[in-house]
Amino acid sequence: MSVFEKGNIPSLDEVLQTREKRVLFQRELCRKYPEGTVISFKCNIPGPVKNNAAIKQLFETGKEKIWNILSSKGITVKYFKEMDLNTGPECFFVAEESAKIIKRLMIEIEETTPVGRLFDNDVLYANGKQVETVSRTQLGHPVRRCFICSNNAKSCARSRTHTFEEIYLKMEKLLSNFNK
Repeated sequence: MSVFEKGNIPSLDEVLQTREKRVLFQRELCRKYPEGTVISFKCNIPGPVKNNAAIKQLFETGKEKIWNILSSKGITVKYFKEMDLNTGPECFFVAEESAKIIKRLMIEIEETTPVGRLFDNDVLYANGKQVETVSRTQLGHPVRRCFICSNNAKSCARSRTHTFEEIYLKMEKLLSNFNK
């Protein structure tokens, strides 16, 4: 049994409500800090289990990477909030830097950390009354690739190209190689 199969399984309703609350909270942060850039971080964990010891360890790694890169670049964090939810841990930063620079840093973390493929870093900012998200493609980066077959990750997820067993094996291999 995979470590990603152990833990509480949130209901679909709980997952959808958490997603809706996250979007509203992101908008509120953008409204409250119009000169800042919001980083919304969580783990990208396929399957029904969204929170357990392995996922928390992964989350802590990602959170630490964000703090470290912001600190190393001298970027001030005006706000931080962390939540440990049944639907998975997540946190929010408001950084005093342009959204494009922050997105480049988040892409750097995702691409240079062995488990970075399992990180989900959204970068948002207020554009007048609108909230905008900076995408990888806006900065000339390709869309995220599936970590099993290298096709477009969203396409594989939508069509359920890979079984949970395949995905869990790959995720566990990433974690075990990273923890060595």
